[in-house]
Amino acid sequence: MRKTNKQTLWGLAAGLLMSCAQAGAANSTTVDLSHFKVELTDLAPSDGIAPAITFAPAGGAYQRQYLVYEDEAWRPSHKDYAELFSYGDHVLTGPHVEVRVSSQPFELAVQVSSPSDNVFAFGSAMWEQKFSLTPHTQALFTVDIDTTQTNDISNTWAVMAVTDQDWTSFNSEARSYEPGTMHRSLTGMVVSMGDERMRTLSLSVFGFLAAPIPEPATYAMLLGGLAVVGWRGRRRQGA
Repeated sequence: MRKTNKQTLWGLAAGLLMSCAQAGAANSTTVDLSHFKVELTDLAPSDGIAPAITFAPAGGAYQRQYLVYEDEAWRPSHKDYAELFSYGDHVLTGPHVEVRVSSQPFELAVQVSSPSDNVFAFGSAMWEQKFSLTPHTQALFTVDIDTTQTNDISNTWAVMAVTDQDWTSFNSEARSYEPGTMHRSLTGMVVSMGDERMRTLSLSVFGFLAAPIPEPATYAMLLGGLAVVGWRGRRRQGA
């Protein structure tokens, strides 16, 4: 009898471990913003001014990282938060999660990964740079966005925008809520007429990692394993 109970407990433990292993598979979300370029068009060739763009000497990078670990009762059991206002790479790690944020001029990246199924975390990075255009110049801005996600609960977001004092020249963004990889290009256009006033280019990326909800197949596998263990235990008892 004791041997049967021990085998039943081992079978139960194995079923639980298999279920948890499937539900808690490695989760990650990544978003990269790179290959920024500007194409200039001369709208008034007869004025003798060659089209040009001039960026201010210094720009600013802003990074944010936030981790929340939840316990079995879905209560926050751990929090970690970091903010940076400079270029470079930064890694925020915890027992069950890692957030990598990188910011360089015209390039941003966020990667959030965790093997645990009870972690919520996000990372974001933003870069701003002021610039001016020569008069009668059209500027077409383009930047590439590459994202990778392991589930449809996490999401990524990338934005490129140009603002001029109190109004927005353009705002181009890409979001993804689907698992797999995605490649997109954000574009936006600015036209300078007879002025050379300063405008602000901003690039930003955001990655949010959410724990996947176990699928019905996971519970079915666990219940099936328990049924087999119970059936074998009854056969041994009968024998």
